Amino acid sequence: MKDCFQDDIEFEKFKTGEDYTNLLSTVKDADYIAHCNQMVHAIHQLVESGEVKAGSSAWLETVPMPFLQLAALMDGEWLDRHV
Repeated sequence: MKDCFQDDIEFEKFKTGEDYTNLLSTVKDADYIAHCNQMVHAIHQLVESGEVKAGSSAWLETVPMPFLQLAALMDGEWLDRHV
């Protein structure tokens, strides 16, 4: 695993949880956040241009699987309700 990092300092940041905390051991937190912000901005631009319709979501706090807790809604209908 150590070979994935630029040097011992970066590897230590990963081990202590100081950096690389987005479940990607080779992507610095700042780079991850910057890319995420670019994606969010691009999505907002698509909505503002009218190319895509804005949606909404419901937070299902009691669902035990984190990836299913944010339920995407389209016209008020839960897209993944069969799960």
